[in-house]
Amino acid sequence: MNTRTHRFNISTLAFVLAFGTVTWPAGNARASAFQLDTGGADNLGRANSGGTLWEGDSAAAYGNPAAMSWATAPAIKGSLTLIQPDIRFRGDVSDWQGEPIAGRNANGGKRAIPVPALYAMRPLTRRLALGAYITAPYGLATRYANGWRGRQFGVRTEIESVAVGASLAWRVSDSVSLGAGAAVQQTRLQLNTGTDLFSTLHELGAFVSPLTVAQTHVAMRTWSSAWFLGASFRPSARDVIGMAYHAAVRNRLRGSYRLYFPNDDGLAAGGEITAREVLALVPLINGSLPADHQLPELDADGGRASARFDMPAWLDIDWVHQLTDRLAVGASVRWTQWSRLASLDIEAGTGPRLSQPLRYRDAMRWSTTAQFQATDKLVLRLGAGYDQTPTRTATRDLRLPDQSRRLLSAGLGYQFGLGASVDVGYMHQFVSDPRLQSRAPSALGGETIDGRAKVGGRALSVSASMRL
Repeated sequence: MNTRTHRFNISTLAFVLAFGTVTWPAGNARASAFQLDTGGADNLGRANSGGTLWEGDSAAAYGNPAAMSWATAPAIKGSLTLIQPDIRFRGDVSDWQGEPIAGRNANGGKRAIPVPALYAMRPLTRRLALGAYITAPYGLATRYANGWRGRQFGVRTEIESVAVGASLAWRVSDSVSLGAGAAVQQTRLQLNTGTDLFSTLHELGAFVSPLTVAQTHVAMRTWSSAWFLGASFRPSARDVIGMAYHAAVRNRLRGSYRLYFPNDDGLAAGGEITAREVLALVPLINGSLPADHQLPELDADGGRASARFDMPAWLDIDWVHQLTDRLAVGASVRWTQWSRLASLDIEAGTGPRLSQPLRYRDAMRWSTTAQFQATDKLVLRLGAGYDQTPTRTATRDLRLPDQSRRLLSAGLGYQFGLGASVDVGYMHQFVSDPRLQSRAPSALGGETIDGRAKVGGRALSVSASMRL
């Protein structure tokens, strides 16, 4: 039996057992919007600058597969990133008449969220290399208290995307390498939203008084395929340049919706019309409303739901330069095609869709890093960057109160010998308070929100790697 092959298989199995049984909750200390960078603690400490071009980085299996052909030995890496978001709203929330809504503000973040990832790569021949990975390229989680003032703008939001796949690299020559990869990707979406039926009906001129609220819970998921390409060039012995393109992922989510009526019983005892009875009257009410004010005709007991929700394409250009035997620098630019996300339209029940306008625009990210080999075993890293937001003030809400951010990161790595190493990385995001100024759809009550969100984020990552 080949000893090196045996060690590689056993090590891979150990990492799968350690990380593969953990679920992938979404986080929102991230790249722009709900894009995540889960390349490991070493990449986090470099502000993801230089991408996955760094020597021996098995995260190239997903980041830029062409870089795998420069590896001289098999490598595996498992990482766990803890994301700590912070989202606090300050401002006014008013009902359809302009009257302030009672209640309290809430922190939609506050929870530390674990995001694991696993990568492996192995040279097959002098020119070919194979990679495999499990990672979470997209994620978002915000959760506010059910009774908070802005519940019509979102109570709970979760977007979670997990990719599992493989990639192949081909070294065309001593200075050029090409790569490609494919994945099976599961995407899950959950939306909980407060609905003020009293305000909805009065705003639309239907003077029925349920004097109650409801909460809509929508949960959908789907499986999709994904693909990506990479290229890597070595113009000199000290330079590596890479380019990677990840294609957009088309998602048709399917699932169900449910409705909750917290005040139903009390109001029925008082002789008032309940929210369930109001929903039964919606077809009649729609008969007297103009086409652009129609309400979705939902079943009070729930039903099926579906939505089109694509993930954007992105393009990375990375560069790593070895200044001296101990000091290396890197730089990266990323373009993400967020303009694919114009709106989120949920089909539930009959009648018009539940539509949430997004109107995202394409965004860029720039980053740079320095990495210093302090001793034969210890490496130190610093990184900085700037990440544009794709959101606009007119459609930005508290589900994703995103804003352009300045990134600062630091990290270190220690090599234990026999190819084993551990890395730690930390990133802090400095975000200007985003302006929130929007109006809820008529179907949710027509409330308005005007203020700012105090947003921050930090991430701590630990990775264990082994070269065989």
